Amino acid sequence: MNSCLRQLLRVAFVAMLCALFTATPSLRAAEDLGTSVGLIAVPNGVPPDSVQQIVAYSLTRREWTVTEKSDTKVVGQLKHRGKEAIVTFVFEGKDQIAVYCAGWKIDRDGKRLKPELPERWIANIKKDVTTRLIQKAADL
Repeated sequence: MNSCLRQLLRVAFVAMLCALFTATPSLRAAEDLGTSVGLIAVPNGVPPDSVQQIVAYSLTRREWTVTEKSDTKVVGQLKHRGKEAIVTFVFEGKDQIAVYCAGWKIDRDGKRLKPELPERWIANIKKDVTTRLIQKAADL
């Protein structure tokens, strides 16, 4: 009985290690996106390509540079007045967008000095995206 229990514990331990190593890349990918700064609800009926266009348009209207645009996410970057931020909008299904941000205080040469989230920038861009999504849903 004791040897069966040991064998069962060994198998469970190996299975746990395998699960941990398998999950590590996805956990690391989430960390690379920055800090989670909220979710944006996508109104029913707004097509995924319109959601992507609205996010990219909202970024450019606020003078962000769109650095990546795919079916799964849109990434924007902004350097302004001693701050830098990279915001990532991840499309999670058809009903919501997860928003992540990494931000820094920077010197005149653009060197990152310390982490700092630009909370007003984030709030403004989230508000713009939400407003445009609602407008799009009303137009459908």
